[in-house]
Amino acid sequence: MKEKQLGIDHQDLIHDIEYNYYGTRIATCSSDKKIKVYDWNSETNSWELNDQWRAHNSAVVCISWSHPEYGEILASSSLDRGVRIWIEQKNQRKNSGMRWACGAVLSDSIATVHKISFGPEYMGLTLAAASSDGKVRIYSPSQSINLQNWTISSIINAIPGGATDSDGPLCFSWCDSQLSPFTMAAVGCNKINYIMVFMYIKTRWVYAFEVSKCNSNILSLHWAPQMGRSFHTIVAGFADGFVRIYQIWLNKESDLESESLFYLSPKNGSLIPRVSGLIDANNSLVSDDSDIRHTTLEPSDTVNAPNTTTDHSVLRHSNTFSSTNSDTFPDFNKDSFPPLISSVPSSGTNNTSNINNNKNFNSNILGQSAQPEDYSDISNMFSLARIELVMEENQHNGLPVRKVKSNATGSVLISCGDDGTTKLWKRSFNSKWECNGIISAEE
Repeated sequence: MKEKQLGIDHQDLIHDIEYNYYGTRIATCSSDKKIKVYDWNSETNSWELNDQWRAHNSAVVCISWSHPEYGEILASSSLDRGVRIWIEQKNQRKNSGMRWACGAVLSDSIATVHKISFGPEYMGLTLAAASSDGKVRIYSPSQSINLQNWTISSIINAIPGGATDSDGPLCFSWCDSQLSPFTMAAVGCNKINYIMVFMYIKTRWVYAFEVSKCNSNILSLHWAPQMGRSFHTIVAGFADGFVRIYQIWLNKESDLESESLFYLSPKNGSLIPRVSGLIDANNSLVSDDSDIRHTTLEPSDTVNAPNTTTDHSVLRHSNTFSSTNSDTFPDFNKDSFPPLISSVPSSGTNNTSNINNNKNFNSNILGQSAQPEDYSDISNMFSLARIELVMEENQHNGLPVRKVKSNATGSVLISCGDDGTTKLWKRSFNSKWECNGIISAEE
């Protein structure tokens, strides 16, 4: 494998490295509070520094590029609990420290935002921010003509009752398939050590099913592109050095109309929600115009000021809501959340027999795993997904796996660990995932 070195030259630990959509740009962030952007020069076959600047008041832990349809936009999150939107100013010269201006500051989280990710192109300009407070906030710009005002269009309340920084990071990954009946996203919750899938149904994110119960903290999560396959692929990296790959088959024959979101109680005949989040603590249906907060620009003299004259691509598919009636988003009905009893377990060891035992496993969806314990014996539940653990390997010497990713087609998966190596995983002709290459920092 041909390697090419890039002298990034940060002054502290580098937390994230991200390519843009076309692979012609690289953005890096570090504990030195800076972001650096590099451009690929095809004439010299080398990476050239576009600009570097102080982006936050604390360590920058994650960055994400938007789809190029919406312009050159970069988002960053930090230990200062803030998320910032950066817009390239092409009228500013490179390496001036002014090439990237701060377009918005999103400061709704009460804990560290460890993961941010722009949504798939078909969703419009949408940004997910997963916070250690147990919530994933979905942002969209309130106006298509400028990017200075962003609103919370929806919230995934992944951990009922909330969480804190001491509970570990919240991992997140979009499903970018347009063939699925609903928009989906995967969330890794370290407080309860579960990987869960949520669906966006009727203007609301609802808990769908759990992928796996884990024996170690989930540090990274990635939903690989489906690319016409009959199944979905989710790869996860763990603190104990394991990399696990799950394949998910959705049952397209399942009825997910509004009538299927409730079932009759066998005790009193009342309607019980199949999905957590549709009913509040008073057993009332949560309305579509939920209480959400409006996030506006908060200028800071420690970062680049926004340039209001910058032109931006016209945003489409924008669907945002705003409300000033309340500062909080309603919590899920705590009693309607798990016991999570239908996930694929992780053995914690490299045991092939364990993987085989979990094949053809049916996960009860929108029903048993999301209903109160008093109704766990309901027989009219339906199955929405079959989950299979297809790979479980510990090839990072038991050290934490900080990053997992895939190529554009989902045929090659990548894991990066604290052992200083990057592993490339590829599926062989017998459908088994095998380590196909190693890149070592010592070489």
